[in-house]
Amino acid sequence: MPCQIFTLMCRGTTICHVATSGLCIRRQTVVTEIEGDIDSIPLHSFEFVNFKDLRSRCGNNSLLTDVLGHVVDVREIEGVKKRSRLLEICNASIRDLRGKVVGVTLYRDIASGFFEDMLEKGQGASVVAVFTGMAVDSSSSVCSTTSSEYYLDLEIPEVQEFRANLLIQQGNPVPEKTPAQKLAESWRTIEQLKSLDPEEYDEDTMFLCRVSLIDIDCSNGWCYLGCDTCQKSMYGAPRKYKCARCGPIKRPVQWYKLKAKVEDATGTMDLIIFCEVAEELVGVSAKELVDNIEEDDEWYALPEEIEDLIGSTHTFQVFDKYVNGSFAVRSIMDDASVPPPAGAASDCKEKADPEGSQKPSKRLRGDDDSIN
Repeated sequence: MPCQIFTLMCRGTTICHVATSGLCIRRQTVVTEIEGDIDSIPLHSFEFVNFKDLRSRCGNNSLLTDVLGHVVDVREIEGVKKRSRLLEICNASIRDLRGKVVGVTLYRDIASGFFEDMLEKGQGASVVAVFTGMAVDSSSSVCSTTSSEYYLDLEIPEVQEFRANLLIQQGNPVPEKTPAQKLAESWRTIEQLKSLDPEEYDEDTMFLCRVSLIDIDCSNGWCYLGCDTCQKSMYGAPRKYKCARCGPIKRPVQWYKLKAKVEDATGTMDLIIFCEVAEELVGVSAKELVDNIEEDDEWYALPEEIEDLIGSTHTFQVFDKYVNGSFAVRSIMDDASVPPPAGAASDCKEKADPEGSQKPSKRLRGDDDSIN
């Protein structure tokens, strides 16, 4: 973060030299000017956070974040009402060298200042921006705080290195791939999914895999009561249900949460299948199956409609929401319209159906302790 350098003294004793964007100076604090080679002290100091690491800072107001990126979009100033006050807001987007885009929302004076400076730079300018003291809204967006500052094309080693690599990329542009090409390159076997390097993808990256369902664990049930808007699970409150994100909910909804074990010719793994995707797979809503439950132990036994899925084979588009190797199904693909694997993934589809796989006989699910 941008800083000024001070020597802090408490009751005549030097504590330390502090570099910070803000100081709390008390009555016992003595501020003295540093003597000597002042020119060797850097005027700026930052702790840049990689875009893919923003998720770990979501909602943590105790951490302010510095980000660096190429400005790819700046929108017009808008007026937004907040607590009966009209605030100026400017939305922009910056991109890192890996192509990930993060949204930047600026408020008040910093919004108008940034917009005017970008206008002065011109539409054709290639600007590298530094935003400091930002709060992280989500894994792909940050917003300004009262401590925030911005710097355009700052002469520091990090920006110079970024710009040098950016110029190399711009001088050797990679042809834009079509959606079909991207889809074809996303094929993975189970073995490949389990050996992915988290540094090479993020929570928005989708992969195709063709797998067979071999078990569904219902030891903790197969559905949950959730918010009708954001699908998060409810918690009970006196005389009403409440969602941690949306607040009180009048009509909570029964949503599927299927903890499936799947296999292909390369191995087995766990997949979570949620909500509407699971409903598409099962063919009926979770509410319809819940309405047929008569005894408590039926919550922990698979309904026939779900058990009939055991042994079936599907092409799923999966993602790793927390980039920790726990994959969930984003969508069920139509095999007739899915492109064949491209390049190194060319054998993914052929390896999907294990030789000699058989549909297991019906039983109560959830007795396989190997599913975590």
